[in-house]
Amino acid sequence: NEPGFLAPTLFHYADRPDLSSKWIHRFVADRYTMKGYPGDDDSGAMSSYYVWVSMGIFPNAGQDIYFLSGPLYDRIIVHRPEDGLLTITRTGKGEYIAAATINGKPLDKAWVHEREISGDTLLAFTMSVEPTDWGKKILPPSDDGRATPRL
Repeated sequence: NEPGFLAPTLFHYADRPDLSSKWIHRFVADRYTMKGYPGDDDSGAMSSYYVWVSMGIFPNAGQDIYFLSGPLYDRIIVHRPEDGLLTITRTGKGEYIAAATINGKPLDKAWVHEREISGDTLLAFTMSVEPTDWGKKILPPSDDGRATPRL
């Protein structure tokens, strides 16, 4: 009885990463409480989902991409013994991404390849209380690795 973890990120493929952020943030705020979380935690699926989306990134199974939705916390540091530190920061309020950078370089897409966050990496998000046009310029690749065509 687990939710479809990738369902909210499908908005990324429809040029609406803002809607992915909206529904991910609302789902977590509504369903993950001090009393527990929804469904069974089969092999840690529910708790790992919370950890990923709290960091503002979520892996797409079978691909080397991560969907970006903005973190829930102001600063997160992930110690990756074989790959350096991943530091994720958040400034501003709200559930929508207004801007993002990787190691100080502007990021204009709502997803990243794994290689883009390898090594010591600073992923910085600026959040907004209103939806923005951020991340709508480049759609994520399809499952065969090619760019997703615009409809």
